[in-house]
Amino acid sequence: MKNISSLLGRIFMSIIFLKAAYGKINGFEKTVLSMEKYGIPFSTFFLICAISLLIIGGILVLSGFKPQLGAVALIIFLVPVTIIYHFDPESSKQMGQFYKNTGLIGGLLMLAAHGGGKYGLESWLKRRRKY
Repeated sequence: MKNISSLLGRIFMSIIFLKAAYGKINGFEKTVLSMEKYGIPFSTFFLICAISLLIIGGILVLSGFKPQLGAVALIIFLVPVTIIYHFDPESSKQMGQFYKNTGLIGGLLMLAAHGGGKYGLESWLKRRRKY
């Protein structure tokens, strides 16, 4: 059950980040403008960095190949986004997003600490090397 839970957790978690990357790519200019409204300098550069973290982290978590590294990449993305965009005690909607993101960070910390489980590419490669 532990390994199935790890696999399903990785799948569900990665969907959020890969979908976010897709949305940012499709709405690139709109996202840059939004970042500029928040006073973020070099918005285009930081958006490219964010998309890279989302794609690389999402794929690593999904595949189970170096899932700890993927989890760290996604945490690096989430922490500033959560603080800059979602910590707004005046807005229940933004605080809902804030708490969702803190929950995701908690799940990613668990993944970083415990790995991706038996049903991941990294584990499969290790088993193949034994034979």
